[in-house]
Amino acid sequence: MHRPVEGTVLTVAEAAAKAAARAAAQSSALAEIGRAAAVGARQALMATRQQLDVLAASGVVDAAGAGLCVVLGTIRATLSFEFLAHTPSGNGML
Repeated sequence: MHRPVEGTVLTVAEAAAKAAARAAAQSSALAEIGRAAAVGARQALMATRQQLDVLAASGVVDAAGAGLCVVLGTIRATLSFEFLAHTPSGNGML
C-alpha cells in the first residue's frame, strides 16, 4: 500500500481544512469560512508544483487538487452570493 505524499489532492484538502478551521475560530460567518477554505486550497495547489518531481518536470499542478479548488471556489461563491452578479440580469435570474 502506498503512503500519501505531499503535493496531491490530500495536501490541498488538508490546507483547505486548516484554513477553514482557523477562520471558524474567528468567525461563524459561513461566507468567511468558505472563502478561507478556497484561498487555503488555492495556495496549496500552487505549491504542488514544487512538492512532486513529476509535476515540476511537467510544469503543472495536481489535477485532483485543481478540481477540489473548483468545488471550493463554487461553494465560496454560493455562500457569499457572488454567483448572483454573474447572471445575465445580475439578480440571479436567467
